[in-house]
Amino acid sequence: MHKEGLIAKTKTTRINTAMNKGQKLVWFRDNMDTQEIQYDREPINGVKKTWTMKELGLLVDLYLDRHAEQLEELEEKKRMGRLLSPKEALFLENVGTERREAEMAGLEVPDLTSAAMVKYLRHWDGDINSVTDIKLVKIKPTSVLQSKLESNNETDK
Repeated sequence: MHKEGLIAKTKTTRINTAMNKGQKLVWFRDNMDTQEIQYDREPINGVKKTWTMKELGLLVDLYLDRHAEQLEELEEKKRMGRLLSPKEALFLENVGTERREAEMAGLEVPDLTSAAMVKYLRHWDGDINSVTDIKLVKIKPTSVLQSKLESNNETDK
């Protein structure tokens, strides 16, 4: 009985991990051609083939800010003295944890510096069984790198 429970728990954990990674990859697939960031290089024939590390950092910033409206609403609720539901509190905690991890160690994102990986991601149907086929790289948000650069420049003066 105990062994079956452990197997079921492990399977559930593995599925949840794949689902979370799959959702992130779908976001990057759907948003990699966004016009919200300043690209270093112009797309050829309207289609971008590869991204620079700086551009990936800008995409990570967008990814981390994807819940900005919901966060503002929850912060407003807190300011008004209302208690958050457990679901809302968990949401706030998860978003905060994701941001801290991205700022400290970087966020695993699809390797858009590789033309082959960009092509694969564009044609990927979102199947979580093929998530492991997508090469990932760890990227820190550009906003974090810029703030570090600015603080280093201030200490040099």
